[in-house]
Amino acid sequence: MFCRNPVDVSWVDKEGFPNNCFTVESLLGLPEAQVQKMPLNGKISLLLTPQPEQYLLYYNLILVHILLNEAHSLGNPFMEGITMQVGKTYNVFVNERVTERLPPPYETNCTDYLKLWKENGGYGPLTGRACTEKCKIDNMLETEGCAAQTISYPGNYAICEDENTSPSDDVIKKCSLQCQEACREISYSLRHEVAFDQTLTVS
Repeated sequence: MFCRNPVDVSWVDKEGFPNNCFTVESLLGLPEAQVQKMPLNGKISLLLTPQPEQYLLYYNLILVHILLNEAHSLGNPFMEGITMQVGKTYNVFVNERVTERLPPPYETNCTDYLKLWKENGGYGPLTGRACTEKCKIDNMLETEGCAAQTISYPGNYAICEDENTSPSDDVIKKCSLQCQEACREISYSLRHEVAFDQTLTVS
C-alpha cells in the first residue's frame, strides 16, 4: 500500500518564497527500510485537494506542483517538478534513469552518498548537486546567518530576505571541489497530459 511514511518539508519556490510540501513513501530517517518497488505497468492514482483559503493572495492561480524522486532523498517540486491546475485530471508518465559510476582510483571519482546517508541515520545529501547545495547553506548560515533564496535543499533554516544575497565565489568553488558525483544516482523524468478538464464544464 502506498502513501506510507509521510513527511512534511519546506521548499523555496522560484520567487524565493517558502512553501509547505508533503511527500509520501519517503525513507528519510529510515536507513534500514527497503524501497517499495512497482511493476513496469503499475499505476498509482492520487486525489489531490488543495485548500484555496491557504493562499496568501486571493487572485493567485491554484496550482499543484508534483515531483517524483528517489525514496531516500527529498526533491523540490517547484524547481524540478511539473505543474498541474485544479479541476483537471492528468495522466503522468514516468521514466526512470539509473546512473552507475566508479569510485577512486577511476576517473569518475564518485562518492557513495547512500553509504554516508545510512551511517548518518537516514539523513544527508544523496547526489553531488545536493551535497553542493547543503555545503552552500552550511557556509552561508555561518557567515550570513541565512541561506540564499536560490539554494534548494530541504531543512528548517532562515532564508535571506534580500533576493540578491548569494554565496560568495570562494564558497561556490569550495563546495564544487568538496562534492563529487554520486556512485549511484536515480533520477526520474515526468511527462503529463490532461485526461479530463472539469473547468470546461463549469459556466
